[in-house]
Amino acid sequence: MSFFAKGEDTGGRFALMEYQAKPGNEPPPHVHDWEHELYYVLEGEMEFYCEDKVLVAHAGETIFLPQGKPHAFYIRSPYLRTLILVQAVGGVCQ
Repeated sequence: MSFFAKGEDTGGRFALMEYQAKPGNEPPPHVHDWEHELYYVLEGEMEFYCEDKVLVAHAGETIFLPQGKPHAFYIRSPYLRTLILVQAVGGVCQ
């Protein structure tokens, strides 16, 4: 993971990072109480689960995951490169 902007650089309002990975390097299902997440897929394919929805994103596509919703993602290609924007809402995350 490469960080372009961290929370400490933005007053806790957002972070921007590039995530490069292969299948098996995904985080477990989780919930963000204070942040929205936005994924822009640069290379590869991702499958997202958010509540009861299944969303697939290919290179050039964007997925938005709102705060407070259980979610997970899985890498569905041999290699993945995506930008992730995490935005704090309802308060500042430190």
